[in-house]
Amino acid sequence: MHTRIVPWSRKEELDDLKQWFFQKWLNEDDDASNKITDMRIRAIERVNSYTSRGSIYLPHVIATTSQLTASILLDEKFQNQGSTSNEINEETVRLSYTMAIIRFVNGLLDPSQQSVFAIPLHVLAKKINLPSWLVDLRHCGTHERELVSLEMLRMACKESLKWLWNNYWNDEQLDEASSDEDIEEKTPFFGIDAEDLIDIINVLVKIKDLLIENVSIWESQNMQVIRSKNFSDDHEYKNKHGNKKRKRNDIPVSELINNYISTFRNLWKKNTNKQLFIYICVKHYDSIIFDIGLKRLPEFDYELLKWLIETFSNPDHSKVKNNVIELLRVFKSWDKLDTKVLKPLFENINYKAIPSSWSKWKLLIEAHPNYLSLYTYQSMIALFKDSNMKTKKKHVKKAIADQINAISETMETFIGSYNGKFKKADVESFFEGRQKVESKVSASTIISKPTKSTNVDSILEDLANLKQKTSKKPKLTTSPDQSILIFQDHPNWEPKPFGIL
Repeated sequence: MHTRIVPWSRKEELDDLKQWFFQKWLNEDDDASNKITDMRIRAIERVNSYTSRGSIYLPHVIATTSQLTASILLDEKFQNQGSTSNEINEETVRLSYTMAIIRFVNGLLDPSQQSVFAIPLHVLAKKINLPSWLVDLRHCGTHERELVSLEMLRMACKESLKWLWNNYWNDEQLDEASSDEDIEEKTPFFGIDAEDLIDIINVLVKIKDLLIENVSIWESQNMQVIRSKNFSDDHEYKNKHGNKKRKRNDIPVSELINNYISTFRNLWKKNTNKQLFIYICVKHYDSIIFDIGLKRLPEFDYELLKWLIETFSNPDHSKVKNNVIELLRVFKSWDKLDTKVLKPLFENINYKAIPSSWSKWKLLIEAHPNYLSLYTYQSMIALFKDSNMKTKKKHVKKAIADQINAISETMETFIGSYNGKFKKADVESFFEGRQKVESKVSASTIISKPTKSTNVDSILEDLANLKQKTSKKPKLTTSPDQSILIFQDHPNWEPKPFGIL
């Protein structure tokens, strides 16, 4: 939960809005519904007052509830006006409904559209249980020449309000500060799954040589995906080639690399299960993946060390069984794990940031005493002395030095307590003793690494295939007992416009 500014002063105001918007709608089948005072106009007026205090502070779900309700009130006025009155015509009502529904669907789905390639709206709608036909109706209202029929729009508006009621207004777990961001954060891997992570890992491995040759582009923490240079490049290309379509090989290498690294970072930020992310990276191990992770992903070093320490602490636990299998398959010995993972990990730790998050590191390491914990403290102390702690402000330098000294004393105390208890032979026997047992299990899971390629055209084709994969429809299959029916003319069929029941 994040602290945020809201336009209402107390929670009771939201409770009032909830009653005003939905009381008459919820009791429409009740005989007493006619006796209930209709407060929907007052609810709309209150939302308008919230908007005047700053539309950015008003959650989309409240604003769109007001807009949908306003369209219903306009429709009711249209139905109740006399046949001789032309104050409101049908097209005005249809336009009002259409715009309200378009804003409702777009406001729900657009915030989650954060992938490199556009995710189909039907996929995003399924994630939040939004009826897919509302997405189709939104498309018709946006792109078709003819407006959707009034009957269908009325049905869509009621369905939209029903969704808002079930997913927002009637959700007792949402408090007064709930927002669209909060709703999105509750869905892990929103719009993304493990297959997307594996696909981007395979692409990064394919362009490994390209990444190594252009390490200065992505290694810096100040890397930006959108730069003024990107726009100038496009402008120069248009001046040179006119409106001719840009070829794949004309894309700058820096732009290509930045897009891949940014996609990898977004996957890391969106995923709430960081240990699963680490597991997939280990399973599809390549040095370039860990290099990018340690240099470009925040707290990747901590999560990687956590994954390793918990695996070594209780290797027989069912929770880490797959972790043990992949460690044995990928690294095979302690020396290889040390060379490929641990030494790069300790060399790339941001030691200036350790003091601010020391309590978390200390809790992780001292809660799982083993040789890896001991080795971690020994390596960190050695690198503390060699790390660059230079700063222009003397008082800042002294404060950091004091914190480092206090942390080093804690590490030395731990090392003194366990130095004779845990030995390197313990982890060496971990690999040697389990290698024969686990090799049979892991033999069927060996993964063939993708071949390296620096051909930009083939790389972009891979990403194009990834985009197509998300939009593929399942193939229809029939069993031998099922017969394929041929379409026949219906004897009483009459053509009707879309949406007419």
